[in-house]
Amino acid sequence: MNNVVWRASGIQRVELELALRLSEETRVEFVRHDAAKQRFVVVSADEVRLRHRKLMTESIASAIVPPSSAAQSAVGRLGSWVAAHVPDRILPGWLLKLGWRAEERASKALQSLRRLESKALLTLRSVGTDGVRQERFPGGVSGDHFLCLTFHYDPAVFKELFEWIRSLQLESTFVIYDMIPSLVPQYSTLDPAVFDANVRSVVEEASRLLTISECSASDIRSFCEREEIECQPISVLHLASAVTLTEPRRPSSRQPLENFVLCVGTIEPRKNHQLLLDVWEEFDHEKIDDVPLLVIAGSSGWLNELTMRRLLTTPELRDKVVFVDSPTDPELHWLYRNCLFTVFPSHYEGWGLPVTESLDAGKICLASDSGSLPEAGEGICMHLDPNDRAAWHEAILTLYRDGEQRVRLEDRLRQSRSVRSIDDVAADLRAIIG
Repeated sequence: MNNVVWRASGIQRVELELALRLSEETRVEFVRHDAAKQRFVVVSADEVRLRHRKLMTESIASAIVPPSSAAQSAVGRLGSWVAAHVPDRILPGWLLKLGWRAEERASKALQSLRRLESKALLTLRSVGTDGVRQERFPGGVSGDHFLCLTFHYDPAVFKELFEWIRSLQLESTFVIYDMIPSLVPQYSTLDPAVFDANVRSVVEEASRLLTISECSASDIRSFCEREEIECQPISVLHLASAVTLTEPRRPSSRQPLENFVLCVGTIEPRKNHQLLLDVWEEFDHEKIDDVPLLVIAGSSGWLNELTMRRLLTTPELRDKVVFVDSPTDPELHWLYRNCLFTVFPSHYEGWGLPVTESLDAGKICLASDSGSLPEAGEGICMHLDPNDRAAWHEAILTLYRDGEQRVRLEDRLRQSRSVRSIDDVAADLRAIIG
């Protein structure tokens, strides 16, 4: 077994942080689905804390990976490293192609492994005595409350899970973060028919549904109307992040990280990084000198090969765009604290944690007006059509050049908003579950 270095998504980080906060004031038993054993198993609280600590400090998560895959992962990063560190004049074309082939193969392999990684669940214990452990299921007793903080995509896992819940007559709350695979399947690798079937089964089986925005709640209700099924009560739990509570640490970079605009998010088509690359290429073609550096910080996601190739190899972007690969929370905090403002042109979100984190750091965000992002923007952010490149071009230049406007907006932000913490989220969740 080996460790694969990768950066958890914002939602995955929040899941762990929220689970640990709940366990501090509520009797909690952690449960996960073991893909190898095809059954649910109990996980110790210490293991959950260890995983959280590694994500916070090292960005390392355990995965079941053969040695050959780990080696492929290391080789697969060659394309990114070469493009970022070797000057064009001495960069052999064959070496770059070789690196990118390895990068693509490794990317596909790691995506498959991440999908197979076990998902953490919770059982909230309301009864003081332990139930009889079964061979098939991890335990629990009637009266316990089952809370699923992640949405699993394997129908077989759902079937096993619902049999366990029914056998013990557990109360259950399931989180559905968003309906993206159903609403905008072009931005997802999931089969929309399988996703819809899973959502339908959760709606029919759960005691209560939980989601993270009014937008997502509306999407779920619309889905139920379309499917002609009764929708369970939906509670909205707004997210928070602990990124800005960490001690900021400057990420390593071959270029000075000064005078920059920041975009945080997994590199995948839905996040719409291509629009930002279009805008910064236009700055170059129009010979505009007074433009900020663009820093893109995030992990490699799915369907990202074209974006990564363009990001790291386009000559016009070489000195104008910096990619910070898989930053830790302290590195993200440093980037948020030191940027001029942030940009987030995503095509659709269930919430949009980078918007929340930007506001937590006291920085204005130019965000898309799609999905839940106006809700995440809290009436403070500036929102634009994610397909209107000209509008983003103008807004970025205007906000960059008008320092006084940025100061006014930041003052308004600080006066009108208080930072929401993970403790606040945990308290709200305890109140919802009762």
